[in-house]
Amino acid sequence: MPDRKCRPDLRQPDHIWRRVPILFRVAFSLRGLRSPRARRRSLHHSRRPRPAFAFIREAPVSDILTLDLPAVDAASVPAFVSRLRAGRFTSPSGAESSFLFDSLSRSRAKKTAVHEVVDSDETILQDMGSSLHVFALEVYFVGENCDTEADAFYASLYERYTPDAPGILNHPRWGDVAVIPFGSPEQNESFTGGGVGIARITVEFRETKSQAFGQGSKLSASGIADATKKIDANALERAQKMVTESKVAYAKFKASIKRKTSIVTGFIDGIKDLITDVREEVDALTADLLSAIDEGATPVVILSQLGQIIQTIAAVPQTTADVVMGYYNMAASMIGEYGDDIANSSTSAERLNLALEYQYMGAMSTVAVALSAVNVSYETRDDVAGVLDDMTDAYALYLAQMAAASASLSNGIATLFVPDHDVGSDLYGAIYNGQALLLDRAFSLASRRTYILRAPSDALTETWTHYGDLSRLDFYCRTNKIVGAEFVEIPAGRELVWYA
Repeated sequence: MPDRKCRPDLRQPDHIWRRVPILFRVAFSLRGLRSPRARRRSLHHSRRPRPAFAFIREAPVSDILTLDLPAVDAASVPAFVSRLRAGRFTSPSGAESSFLFDSLSRSRAKKTAVHEVVDSDETILQDMGSSLHVFALEVYFVGENCDTEADAFYASLYERYTPDAPGILNHPRWGDVAVIPFGSPEQNESFTGGGVGIARITVEFRETKSQAFGQGSKLSASGIADATKKIDANALERAQKMVTESKVAYAKFKASIKRKTSIVTGFIDGIKDLITDVREEVDALTADLLSAIDEGATPVVILSQLGQIIQTIAAVPQTTADVVMGYYNMAASMIGEYGDDIANSSTSAERLNLALEYQYMGAMSTVAVALSAVNVSYETRDDVAGVLDDMTDAYALYLAQMAAASASLSNGIATLFVPDHDVGSDLYGAIYNGQALLLDRAFSLASRRTYILRAPSDALTETWTHYGDLSRLDFYCRTNKIVGAEFVEIPAGRELVWYA
């Protein structure tokens, strides 16, 4: 056994071991079951203790995590260990840093408005959604290159960040998050004798969302369908605030929703050449809806069923834009009907129920215009241009009536109804992205050409002249509205179109 004076006296306050961070000392105490002599020898000769949570740096991106625990059965390792992963941050330039950690935290604020009503004991609280997450981290680096690794991470925090060029935080617990460093990151380093060093960096990351909309080439009809489902869920959640417990209130809701159901079913009945399977599905959904109304189901259940009918037709691929025009007319009728209902309501409670009901039905009718539009196989740019106008007009009508609904519930100081931000934002995104997708498609479609017929001709001759064969005969007749006798002889002076 070595002489006693050769062993470290841990009781001395100035001994190097007293200056090693507590995390390292805990790690040493968890080295497994060894003899006292072996532990003393390890303590005397060790130069690079490992932290309690140590990540294998040579591991691939699969993020292998090791935890120093006593030598016990593997089954007794805490379950949370398997759910942790290595911490990693990638800056906009691609600089990547892997870091260690002791603790993790996150926060997210609720956005709430408080309206104090003058000359009243009443206070109105409004839930205005939630902010994005904030991740406060104190990370550290150890080992012979801890200083340079910390410097690289610190430098990466001061690159140029934007919502569309964020950093990516591979959080040990809460997924991959687009973030921007916030505040004043701080770097601290401590070194002790024997080559032990640790570099700590404290930084606050704030979650960010892209401010740009995707290019048309990156969009798809399925993306618009996903946005529609999100609008459906958010607007239904807000509709839960409807108060219809009294017989009078429920009777008014029932009368209102029956009128809106008639608008939807009238539109569906007017669709020509609807696939048999789809029509049967819609008929079944309509029967379920009418049964729910008769049985006195909750407003949320009834609204959800009516919204499902609207989405079912909109998602069906079409060869013409007739369904899009039908959805626009349906949305315009729906919005106008709610405008009349709100204007004619007698109490603020009734207007509030109608506003919440309209927020759902108006949003679903409007987004259906976009969803149906991206499921059409267009032939010409003219067709796309008309649909773009329908989408813009439907959205404008929705916004105007939403503003009117809010104004009808305002006393000049506070309002009982504020249009939901998430519903409005998602609806705007669906319209915007739908139009971007259609514009992208339009570049590959035929553009319009017009000419004046100088001498009498016929449809066969004109089709052959401009398209080189007769495969586009039906298309030529449709785009020029050639019917009846004009198929045999088109008079001179007629303005005609063809597409190239």
